[in-house]
Amino acid sequence: MGSGANNTARYIGSSAGVALTLALLTTGPDTALLVSAALALTGAALTLALGRKRP
Repeated sequence: MGSGANNTARYIGSSAGVALTLALLTTGPDTALLVSAALALTGAALTLALGRKRP
């Protein structure tokens, strides 16, 4: 059940990311690139901050 939820979240996140990038391309490629980079850095920071802590 956990694997199915993980896969579903991955597919939804992937399709939402593509939709957001395509929507931002209408404002200009630079905007889409900056927003994508900011979201990637935010995700990396959250992963590092909230990742599993070793005992």
